[in-house]
Amino acid sequence: MQYRKLGKTGLEISAVSLGTLRIPSAAEGGPHGVRERSDAIRAAIDRGVNYLNLGYPSYFKDPGAACEYVRAALGGGYRDKVMLALNIPSAGITSSDDLERSLRTQLELFGLESVDFCIIDKVSRFPWQKLKDAGLDKWADSVLERGLAKMMGLSFHDDAYYLEEINKYYPRWSLLEMEYSFLDHKHHPGMGGFKFTEQYGLGVVATDVLKGGRLLKNIPGTVLAVWEQAPQKRPPEEWAIRWTLSHQDVSSALFEFEDPAQAGRYIDIAETATPGCADVFENVRASKARDAYYAARAVQCTSCRCCMPCPFDVDVPRIVELYNDAVMFSDDTIPRFLYNLEGHPKTPCRSCGLCEKSCPKRLPLMDVLEKAAQRFASGELR
Repeated sequence: MQYRKLGKTGLEISAVSLGTLRIPSAAEGGPHGVRERSDAIRAAIDRGVNYLNLGYPSYFKDPGAACEYVRAALGGGYRDKVMLALNIPSAGITSSDDLERSLRTQLELFGLESVDFCIIDKVSRFPWQKLKDAGLDKWADSVLERGLAKMMGLSFHDDAYYLEEINKYYPRWSLLEMEYSFLDHKHHPGMGGFKFTEQYGLGVVATDVLKGGRLLKNIPGTVLAVWEQAPQKRPPEEWAIRWTLSHQDVSSALFEFEDPAQAGRYIDIAETATPGCADVFENVRASKARDAYYAARAVQCTSCRCCMPCPFDVDVPRIVELYNDAVMFSDDTIPRFLYNLEGHPKTPCRSCGLCEKSCPKRLPLMDVLEKAAQRFASGELR
């Protein structure tokens, strides 16, 4: 196993990290194949994986039952072989009591007294003020002082420059989780986030490297052509994993494994995906694949947010992003789940047209919002 430095922590983390109870599993009504998933966790740990993010039990119909296979996998001494990270969803937090309740509930679900990392999840400019008003800094210090977690971290999805304010507000962050596939090099926060993780000494765990498996199915012919033209033949997952781990600022890439065989394949790839492994030709190839995917989007929105704020609280860029994902990957499962989870049906478009008037590209945003409502709103949140 390849190990890398985890920011200022002094720890070393495996290049491959484990995730459980992730959004794809929740969106598909899972977790399915729990015996195989439990075996995959142990197989990965046996191969040297030493970081496990426990995921999102609250996204499942029966959180207690969903956690059972994870608890089973961590028995028999396996808990002591990994650093565990627990997520506190930022949505709906209005007080330190909310933060404490979420932490205590999840510790109980997983049968734990403490974890290595307490992650404040899905931090962006929008819940940030509410988190500050809730006294996040004092509560986080209390978590560390009481030994409920050894370190604090956050997962982040927004423009990179917001990381500066977040780190100045609370300088004790140790880890940042962020989506980082070859499609995300400039997107929320993209490569721009590394400026701040380096400045503040944060370890970086890359998530969504395979976009919840969507980079491996329904692959457009234009993308397949890019990979097939390469002189060295590799499967799509290898191109994607190599691209992410080639960046020296990435400490680890996180995956949820369905079975031990999949765990073995990805770990094998990661063992040779050292910093700088992707040469200029490989990076150009990834850029061409990215362009081919982007060409398949419904509208070429960059999430500049010039269309915001909406007087009716419609999160226009986010809904466009979800709709584009559905079209680009020819798969509604994850975006439909997120559309409902994030509460977008509660704020329907009123067709006032202000977003389109503000859009520098004059994109047909109202049309996209209507299509998204028709395509996603019927999806039942499990």
